Amino acid sequence: GPILICFASAIIGGLAHSFFVVMLPMIREANAKSAYGNLWVSLHVLFVVYILTTVIFNYVSCVTTRNKGPSYDAVVRELAEATGFVYPETEDEIAQFKREYEERMIFRMERRQARQRQQHNQQSAASTGAAQRRTNAGSSTTAQPPQQPPLRKWMLMGPLEWGFCTYTNQPKPPRSHYDHVTKTLTLNMDHYCPWMFNCVGYFNYRYFCSFLFHVFFGMLYGVLLTLKSFSSISTKVYYDQIRHNQHRGVDGLTSPERIHDYVPLLKERTPIAFSFMICMSVGLAVMCLGGFHLYLVLTAQTTIEFHGNCANRRRAARLKRKWKNPYDFGTLRNWQHVFGDSRRPLMSLLIPSRTEPEFLPVPLEGDKSKRQLQGKKEDRDVDQTVQQELSPLVNNTIV
Repeated sequence: GPILICFASAIIGGLAHSFFVVMLPMIREANAKSAYGNLWVSLHVLFVVYILTTVIFNYVSCVTTRNKGPSYDAVVRELAEATGFVYPETEDEIAQFKREYEERMIFRMERRQARQRQQHNQQSAASTGAAQRRTNAGSSTTAQPPQQPPLRKWMLMGPLEWGFCTYTNQPKPPRSHYDHVTKTLTLNMDHYCPWMFNCVGYFNYRYFCSFLFHVFFGMLYGVLLTLKSFSSISTKVYYDQIRHNQHRGVDGLTSPERIHDYVPLLKERTPIAFSFMICMSVGLAVMCLGGFHLYLVLTAQTTIEFHGNCANRRRAARLKRKWKNPYDFGTLRNWQHVFGDSRRPLMSLLIPSRTEPEFLPVPLEGDKSKRQLQGKKEDRDVDQTVQQELSPLVNNTIV
């Protein structure tokens, strides 16, 4: 955890150092004679500063955002109200809800196992023929189905149904899971990320996706920027430049000059090679990971739900049925559920923001899943107070 955070910080710092100390002078020298040279250099600097700012902001936000505390409690209560769940308050109510939940799970698990045995027996009977069926009819036991993958309790529950977390001894909201590393009940838990030393879930998933987005384009920029310099290493022009500085004597060693654009000096060879290989390897890895999470965002899934939904699709296919994700309300709505209800869908991805999620963890019909954020809630409370104070005056005036 902390070691990987330090390692990631070192990579960010090393790449930033390579740009400002090595690549930026190359860009400035290559465009020195151009009429728009200063503008071109300024655009490079602005883009790198923007990428560094957004990467660091989203990384720090994802690491430091906690999936517990007052914000968690407020979201849970709003979700309970929106889904019609009567949240247990006392210890007796919690104990009663726990018993009811465990009884439901036992009943559903036994029913699922009975269905699996029935389906297996029907398939076995159909394959062995009528004679074999008569032979097995006298037996008191039925053939056991093949070993099935373990079935999680949350896969037996409805999309808006609340469960119970035995680790925290509290009601478990829909789409939430207990993280054994951070020891928290995480809303919309996606996965535990060792690079973040944190669990990625409802409160920091937007930061995680934004981090991947900006890292990818930063790495793509780094590859394109260092490609020519990296390709020139160990070529004829590279060694010509070295010999040119050697012929200059002491001046060539203390202040070497560049005779070919974007060809690194001897002392710049290692930073260029380091930057290109890091940008290439990290960029490919982040492209795969970011592409997967883009798919999850657009289809309203978490990583945990993705695996569960794959199992549900396979089960539905065996029964010749179709299965649909109950949280999928369309591409645009799914995107807004993570990044906010904005008229410009990409702005919340491009501009850093510490605002809390605008929607509840569970998508609902209409505007039911839109949160009552603190500022708006305070405004509504003030309006209600003013209306209550003015109501007697209005009534007296009418009378």
